[in-house]
Amino acid sequence: MEKNIGLVLAILLVLAASSAAMTMAVEPSDCAGGACVQVGGGPEVMQASSPIMGTEYYAEIHGDYVAAGTSLRNEPWDLITITGVPGGATVVKAILVWNILEDSVSSGAVLVNGTLFEGTVIKTVSNPYCWSPSLSTTFAADVTGFVTGNGVYMISGYPTGVSDFSDPWSDSTPPLAEGASLIVVYENPSEPLRAVVDLGNEAADADHLISWASPAAGPVSAKNTWIVIDGQDNAANDVALFNGVAVAGPGSSLRAADAFPGADPRTGASSYGALWDTLTVDVSGLVAEGDTSASAGITASSDCIGFAGNVFSVTIGPGGAVGGQLVPAGQGGLSMLGVAALAAASVLVVAARLRR
Repeated sequence: MEKNIGLVLAILLVLAASSAAMTMAVEPSDCAGGACVQVGGGPEVMQASSPIMGTEYYAEIHGDYVAAGTSLRNEPWDLITITGVPGGATVVKAILVWNILEDSVSSGAVLVNGTLFEGTVIKTVSNPYCWSPSLSTTFAADVTGFVTGNGVYMISGYPTGVSDFSDPWSDSTPPLAEGASLIVVYENPSEPLRAVVDLGNEAADADHLISWASPAAGPVSAKNTWIVIDGQDNAANDVALFNGVAVAGPGSSLRAADAFPGADPRTGASSYGALWDTLTVDVSGLVAEGDTSASAGITASSDCIGFAGNVFSVTIGPGGAVGGQLVPAGQGGLSMLGVAALAAASVLVVAARLRR
């Protein structure tokens, strides 16, 4: 038996070292636009991510996430109310995502409860949202440490051409702040191990691949959040899709007329909705045990909408690492030896189990 354990250790250590070499072979140039992420928690390891929708954050953690948003159009500020973080849980990551329509990309400055953050440009595209500015830019900022759990968070300090809370259809002087969403990832030892995936890369109607490292485990519990730009309630028939199935909008029982009518809260007036949606849906029945990927999409009939981001979580089997972090393009990570050492530590756990 000891010989077998020794053989397993030797094989797995070789595989760990090979895996480290292959992972670190990714060059910073392959990670342009911030599309480098840590996978599986633990050490910071560069890995090229999807060019369609880039991973902002990935974690395997005993816990989950919550998300909420607000409209910002023609407003100097508005409020995001976070609920659903259990008592005793610890916030391990908080990410603010917002969108501005303008003719040139401005500063990504934003205030959260009066604290200034400089956002990172997730993507700038030619404006597809049927308003006059030529560009649409989605920003994100890591606001961890300033978001402690459930509560009300004031968002302000972003560019806006109008700040009197007026109806967007009465004055559309740019810049036009569309809305903002706050994603809060928490750790709670009493909850199952989950993979939490936050995707951010502005795009119009499309299906986006979601992938995670450890297979989904039963009983499967999964949810997905669509963060959608410029939804209006006078242009019905928007649909939220998960694995090709309508889960909101026509063809479903949730928001059956329109998945994205601009339903997020708004302090100011609006004739046709809040122009921002943060929609979370239970998709447990659409994820099978053993799955490591899924897709989320949106479609529109007459509305001009697009993804600002997508967040997903699913229960996974034991063995995942707690934590996770974005690795900026061109910045370090562990050496190959360091990655191999971490893998070796995992091998020792395997060996201990074999001895039982």
